[in-house]
Amino acid sequence: MRIERGLDTGAVYRERSTPIGARETAGELHDRLAVLAAEVLAGALPELLAGELSPTAQQETLATRAPKITKADAVLDWRRGALELDARVRAFDPWPVAETRLDDGTRLRVWRAEPLDAEATAPPGSVVAAGAAGIDVATGAGILRLVRVQPPSGRVMDASAYLAAHPLDGAAFVA
Repeated sequence: MRIERGLDTGAVYRERSTPIGARETAGELHDRLAVLAAEVLAGALPELLAGELSPTAQQETLATRAPKITKADAVLDWRRGALELDARVRAFDPWPVAETRLDDGTRLRVWRAEPLDAEATAPPGSVVAAGAAGIDVATGAGILRLVRVQPPSGRVMDASAYLAAHPLDGAAFVA
């Protein structure tokens, strides 16, 4: 991209698209894009230096604003659906990391989750099951299973390991 005064507004010399994997996290995508960008740059740089590469102007009408992500964006709202919450967990890995709070105020970071093919019959945020497979939480649409979590000042662990020291019978997460 040619550098111009506006942020990411310059003409594009070369572009490449890549699909985003169904379970890919932002961190995994970042790492893949870094390799892809290096490959594209290595291929385009000789042509650019030789004056053989012409840029294509970007269409300003297709531009969208992407605001800066904050920690507040990563707080899970259990009134949302399981599919959206799952996407948010993956989007905020490795930063700022999705998080939630139990009804007793305990903060819990969520590193991996998966939506289940089940309907929620309990209020959003209710723990409907907790065991070896993970912590199943009712959402506004479906059930989200928390698979890897991190307690305050603790290490990332499987939800089953967290449950060994923190039983969640009758617990709920707050939106």
